[in-house]
Amino acid sequence: MGAKKKIWFWVIVTLQVIFVLKMVHDTYFNDRWATRYNVRSRETVVKNINYALESNDFSGTALVIRNHKVLLHKGYGQQNASRKNGVDTLYNIASIEKSMTSVMVAKLIQEGKLDYATKLAEFYPSIPNAKNITIRNMLTMTSGLEAASDPEKTLSEKALANYYAKHVVIDPRKGWDYDAINFHLLAGIITQLTHQSYSASFKMIESLLLGYAIGLFFMFVVTMFAIKTSNPYRTAQLSGMAQAGGYFIAALGPVTYGWAFGLNPTGNLQNVAFVVSITLATIMGVIIVKTKKI
Repeated sequence: MGAKKKIWFWVIVTLQVIFVLKMVHDTYFNDRWATRYNVRSRETVVKNINYALESNDFSGTALVIRNHKVLLHKGYGQQNASRKNGVDTLYNIASIEKSMTSVMVAKLIQEGKLDYATKLAEFYPSIPNAKNITIRNMLTMTSGLEAASDPEKTLSEKALANYYAKHVVIDPRKGWDYDAINFHLLAGIITQLTHQSYSASFKMIESLLLGYAIGLFFMFVVTMFAIKTSNPYRTAQLSGMAQAGGYFIAALGPVTYGWAFGLNPTGNLQNVAFVVSITLATIMGVIIVKTKKI
């Protein structure tokens, strides 16, 4: 890495650290976010939770279990104008899906069906500048692609990818710019190469195990926010601080991975780092379980 690149790398890292520290200060030491929730003492824990969720217009499904007994399982808010949330409501897993898509892309590259240098034009030639955009650009959000609009109704996997292919704008001068359209199009590329739906392609054992691991760990962390804190204010503070750090890691991850890939294209270094990260996460999970309330 050249001297200029090193300087810019550390400048970016420094700015991100300052941003995270500001977020930690605003969430942990300043109650302006944490204290906006209404909480009132009621007769039982269940009534307390139910009251807090209803009075704060919570939208979702709540499940409270104590000593292996379900105390509360109820939907709150609306799915849409005509339908309420219930205990069987399905929710979008949002950006968790990006890690699964990345693994499927890597699997196709491993099988020789795709390459990091493959051009977007091979799959979506009508997209402006597609001949200069690579799979690597899309994975690292450096394609310059931006969604011009989002669909107003639920679409099938193929229809969704085609929608974004027709509703895209591009500014190649942007550099890194987070936009989910990159992964919508990558999902479309996966279905074109496998000739299967996204869900069918996802059923590869590697992706399945990784997806379960990420999903379960995420649910574990969110659950610990509530279990290991003594009151809703502390829960909100801890959640805000943890998410600030999480988004910092998410922002730094692609930059660091790209730098590591340049040093070690075979990926061995990245694999070791991944194993170390999983090991540390497991150890931290055990420590969290043994920690008393804060």
